[in-house]
Amino acid sequence: GDGVPNALRTTIFKPFTKSAEQAAETAAGVGLGLALAKQTVVALGGNLTYQHGKDGGASFLLRIPQGNVEG
Repeated sequence: GDGVPNALRTTIFKPFTKSAEQAAETAAGVGLGLALAKQTVVALGGNLTYQHGKDGGASFLLRIPQGNVEG
């Protein structure tokens, strides 16, 4: 796809965010997926960010700190 339009890049991680174009062209949904993903990652001490793909499209970078592993 074309990725996320500039105007929506600051709001895509907010709950219930879906552009009118997305709502008309995609399956039913309320716009919670990215908001819940980001909230979960932040609770784990990490971060989830949007990155525009070099050739278009959308990429998301997920970073979660490595914790102590008990074994």
